[in-house]
Amino acid sequence: MDENIVQQVSRIEAEADRIVSEAKRSAAELEEALDSEVEVLRQERERAFRQQMQAFNDQLKRETAGKLDQIERDAKRAMAQLDSLDPAAVERAVELILKHLREEGGCQ
Repeated sequence: MDENIVQQVSRIEAEADRIVSEAKRSAAELEEALDSEVEVLRQERERAFRQQMQAFNDQLKRETAGKLDQIERDAKRAMAQLDSLDPAAVERAVELILKHLREEGGCQ
């Protein structure tokens, strides 16, 4: 009878060892699958982030180019207006300003 109990305990231990081994194998497979899934998710988020950054940079470039074009148009218009001024009128205006400043004591 003692031998029967010893055999039963041995079978139970063997079954327990098998269950533990199976659980370890399943855990390792699950960990590997999770690692793979985490890597896929990381790559997807990185790709989405890069696309968002590219879209932002593209928009910024378009907006900057548009603003620079507007500044250039404004500068050309201002230059055209300055070029169209009568030099004698500009000289008279400068002389009047200087005369006024001298009378106010602001310029020697």
